[in-house]
Amino acid sequence: MLRTAIMKAAEQGEGDVVQILTDDGASLDLKDDEGWDVLMWAALSGHYEICELLVTGSNFNIPADYATEKGETALMKAAANGHNDVCGFLIGEGAKVNQLDQHHQTALMWAASEGHLTTVQNLVKKDAKVDQVTKQGKTALLLAAQFGREEICKFLIAKGAKVEHQDEDG
Repeated sequence: MLRTAIMKAAEQGEGDVVQILTDDGASLDLKDDEGWDVLMWAALSGHYEICELLVTGSNFNIPADYATEKGETALMKAAANGHNDVCGFLIGEGAKVNQLDQHHQTALMWAASEGHLTTVQNLVKKDAKVDQVTKQGKTALLLAAQFGREEICKFLIAKGAKVEHQDEDG
């Protein structure tokens, strides 16, 4: 995977290095071969301060709602890894909580399938749709059940998730 030095620094939580690289002219517009920007790398690893710098810093201003051609976002990467504080920050800065990736998965589905209860709870508080359906007919509840996420299943059911919904496999 092709990544720039600033992407590596953001992923590793090296905020001072991110600043040095940008001060020396590193481009924030570059994407890796998957279309990920530097914010996605910081969010994936849960580096709140770097995400904040990249989105709100006067020399940065990276849009919190950027999506790749596949529909992937920094919010999805943070949710999949249970970085609740980063998720809250990104949503507060304009990330779309119900953004769909190429498979019609949302940040909620990623958090539910990976077992991040607090993140699931907070995404639902931010109006994440509990019954959004993927192209294969899966919901956050189906994904949580598939991976044995008992507490998340209980929470989603309490929030109105349809327990009788069937995916394309029935």
